[in-house]
Amino acid sequence: MTAAQKHAVLITGGAHGIGAACVRLFAAEGYPVLFCGRDETAGAALAADTQGARYFPADLGSAEGVARAAEQALEMSGGILSGLVNNAGYGFRGVFEETTDEIYDRVMELNLRAPIMLTARLMGALKAGRGSVVMISSVAGKGGEEGLALYTASKAALIGLTKSLALEVGRCAAFDRVIRHIAVLVGHVYVVVDVGVRPLQLGDLSGKGLSGVGIKPDRRRIVELESQSLFVGDPEADHPALVIAGHDKCGL
Repeated sequence: MTAAQKHAVLITGGAHGIGAACVRLFAAEGYPVLFCGRDETAGAALAADTQGARYFPADLGSAEGVARAAEQALEMSGGILSGLVNNAGYGFRGVFEETTDEIYDRVMELNLRAPIMLTARLMGALKAGRGSVVMISSVAGKGGEEGLALYTASKAALIGLTKSLALEVGRCAAFDRVIRHIAVLVGHVYVVVDVGVRPLQLGDLSGKGLSGVGIKPDRRRIVELESQSLFVGDPEADHPALVIAGHDKCGL
């Protein structure tokens, strides 16, 4: 993509960890970066330290918060996006039979409803920018993990969502453009976050520029999705969908 084609990229949960690494990476690649999160102090500091990045506060744990974030992103981007990284999430570990409605709502609102509804609200801007949608999923979404039943369910849903969106809007006839869809299955990494919730165990995301959370490129496994073309860099590939597994023991 040329510099003239690089429109804004929106990254959720961008003040810390994987999200912050993505902010730095996209900015280094010359993209105008928009990122949101609840930690206003960390967000403002990262924006001040990263040329081309702009932060706005957002809590995606409610329908109203998602709607406000989408409106803010559309206003700041001029209605055109080159990418959306759905990174914000909530990692909960507990005994399944002790699940409460409150815990369920917290996990599913942030891990599933937020990426679904934010992507839906921003799809027009992504079509206009011939953009990419990246879902930060987890190896748990493929293989499961004891004590992470709700988290696993939410991350498995993102994998299915990626496949379905690739089939439905992988190619936009109205614009004659492709919307690529990527699910990144990350493993365990400890990210220190203190914004009123317990520290999250997020993932080990491989790739250049992700200092502190990367793994060696030769341990990255790229897996073709069922009945779909593996999409790496060809913008004309049909139904572009890609799963990147960031762990060599993910069981795929």
